[in-house]
Amino acid sequence: MGKTFYYIAKTVQVTGIVLVLHSLVVSAALGKDMGFLYTFTIVGMGIFMAGWLLQKIA
Repeated sequence: MGKTFYYIAKTVQVTGIVLVLHSLVVSAALGKDMGFLYTFTIVGMGIFMAGWLLQKIA
């Protein structure tokens, strides 16, 4: 269970980072407003932090 939980946590972390990078690219490419960038960056950071906490629990 330990290794499985660890890999699930890592996957959650990677998902959060990919969401942050995606929001930066889309915001730059499409000229979206800063609200779009902030919203998705905060959500991505929250997902990353949840994965980090899961990793620490495992």
